[in-house]
Amino acid sequence: MKNFSRISFILLIIVTAIGAPACNKSKTTAQNSPTNDTLPRIVSDKMRFTESTYPYRDGFIVANFGSSELNPLNLEGKGYLLFLKETTVTMLIPPDGNLNAPRGMYERNGWLFIADVGKIVVYNLNSLNVKPQTVWFPKEDVMVNDLAAHGDTLFATVSNTGRIFTVNIKDPARVSREKPVKYINIPGPNGIAVAFGKLYICSFSQQGKPDAANVVYVVNDLKKPVPEKIITQPGNYDGIAVSDGGTKLYVSNWSPAGVIEIDLSTKAVKKINLPVEVTGPADFSLWDGKLIIPDLVKSRVIMMKMP
Repeated sequence: MKNFSRISFILLIIVTAIGAPACNKSKTTAQNSPTNDTLPRIVSDKMRFTESTYPYRDGFIVANFGSSELNPLNLEGKGYLLFLKETTVTMLIPPDGNLNAPRGMYERNGWLFIADVGKIVVYNLNSLNVKPQTVWFPKEDVMVNDLAAHGDTLFATVSNTGRIFTVNIKDPARVSREKPVKYINIPGPNGIAVAFGKLYICSFSQQGKPDAANVVYVVNDLKKPVPEKIITQPGNYDGIAVSDGGTKLYVSNWSPAGVIEIDLSTKAVKKINLPVEVTGPADFSLWDGKLIIPDLVKSRVIMMKMP
């Protein structure tokens, strides 16, 4: 996959969503908060266009585009992963040419699956010197965005075509042999989560301004998938997470920028008060009572306790 005519279009979507230029060329200066364990904390050390965070061991993996410009479909091969523990940032997977614009992640038994441009890249975290595997998507499905799994089935959203695929990950050591299978269609599917036998998906407009289709969905029966709207408030929804008890959803939104809480019993929506203003809250993590939010445009991670 060499060229994508949709690159400029996707960049226009980002600019429209934030209402300002996406980023300048200079890397954001590190603005780490004090080096104790107090929260909230803002970390930007070694980060460039941070799109996703994922809990791993006693910290978090942070996915970075590393590209010269903010381009979600770039093919520069500069993508990399950091490991963030409290205030310490170390390189986990350097820019080895295998990652372009790494986004949503899923880890199981030492195998790390990473959504990227037109593909899922799979690293063995116990043998990082071994070349990663690649699961390729159909040519038109370029913006592979987020991942979630139920058993041996990995779900993958593709934002530009509105498709959600499944991939068999029963044998991760040979997963490159697997072909993505079409599952369902939802306009602009972005963040995805599986919990208590249900699939939750949020939608990000591919035209810039969200409409009635760009909401949060649930699939109540994974074997007979029918997407149903949870809320009717349009947004450019990006990341999604489910509370431990399965009673609430947390969703990041670019329009307006922030994070919301959805009560799944009443469908009531509440805005989460963040410690700083965000511009592009992307694929965040909810773990151990903490929100770990990547602010894509500003190349930083906001770490905060749940209110």
